Amino acid sequence: MKKIKIITISILGLLLLVPFMTPTRAQPASYVGVAEEEKYEWELSVYLANWVQWGTDNMSDTLANVFNIDAASDFNKLWGDWSWDATPPQSIWPITVNTILPENTSMLMSDFFIFDSITATPVYLDAGFEMPDFPAGNLYYSDTWYIVNNTVSFAAQTLYGGLMTTPYWLMGAPFGPKNINWTVYAGWANWGMSNYWTAVNPLAANTSVSEITDGFSMSVPISGYENNSQAITINTTYNSNGILTYHSFEYGANMLFDYILSSTSPGVDPVATVTPSDLNVAHNYTGQSLSWTATDAHPSTYTITLNGTTTVVAATAWSSGGAITYNIPDGLAPGIHTYEITFSDINGNTISDTATMTVNPASTPPPETPETPETPAIPGFDPLFVIGFTTIASIGLIILKKKRK
Repeated sequence: MKKIKIITISILGLLLLVPFMTPTRAQPASYVGVAEEEKYEWELSVYLANWVQWGTDNMSDTLANVFNIDAASDFNKLWGDWSWDATPPQSIWPITVNTILPENTSMLMSDFFIFDSITATPVYLDAGFEMPDFPAGNLYYSDTWYIVNNTVSFAAQTLYGGLMTTPYWLMGAPFGPKNINWTVYAGWANWGMSNYWTAVNPLAANTSVSEITDGFSMSVPISGYENNSQAITINTTYNSNGILTYHSFEYGANMLFDYILSSTSPGVDPVATVTPSDLNVAHNYTGQSLSWTATDAHPSTYTITLNGTTTVVAATAWSSGGAITYNIPDGLAPGIHTYEITFSDINGNTISDTATMTVNPASTPPPETPETPETPAIPGFDPLFVIGFTTIASIGLIILKKKRK
């Protein structure tokens, strides 16, 4: 019997620990500048009227040859995709970050020609493109991309600038590590043009890479790719969070296309699905409570404050769709007490709701109505004496009158 009691007590003790055993969500690595639920959109504008000399020089095939660009990504494909629409931007390219997976410290990147083992964070996301002038052709898909942990790895991941020679390759590298060192990047990109890319085509060595504000510029002199009659300039920038912000390709004085970050969204606020009604209670109330329910894809913590100043529930983990009940202490003073709950998710998005409880004062008996005092008697006179005297006098007068007759 004693053994059973011990086991029972042990189980109850473990149950008390359940609320504190919810696994905490791992924070992304310090070099990751994006967050789950964030959404980004880039606009691709193709300036068709500026392609005349580029086409005359047959540069689409030449560029593809220099950097071994596949037919699904080269400039012939770019022209074929958007030449039907003369109004820029011809397309919008959205990305929504769904899940940031645990860091992989032995990642072998095989996409394109990456062969080195690097440290990277996989990011599961939704991507695709939208066409303002032909919405029926919009396309969406899901994929896993990688954010590498430093500038040198980012240089390798972007093929030492080679990915920036076509927008369709560039779209595979929308995110880099935070605070990229562009001097270091440009140094490695120049090395890659003279070593890595010359294995494909020696003309790549004629590409010079230099640091610019928040990014780098690639330039090719006239005839650097044999038949380019105009100089080529490619500019690419990322912000401090490693997010691609701008990319352009110029042939001489003509801009062939640009790819610009047009909007960002920090994510979705939690949604309160159940909120309590305000309470009105007697001074001697007992057992009152408030209950809320909220939903979010990535919940974090909630707090509850009283009258805007007193924290009655410190930051506590919550689960999407789970009820949060706060038991109000008995004995609050008469008056209005305002409770506010704030739900937060892992991206710092929040939603708040307030509820009040009015405590009425204790009831008191009504004040007594003072009695109307009696009219005081005339001093020196007894009312009964006056009545008796008057009666006797009246009888005496009647008798006196009869005798005189």
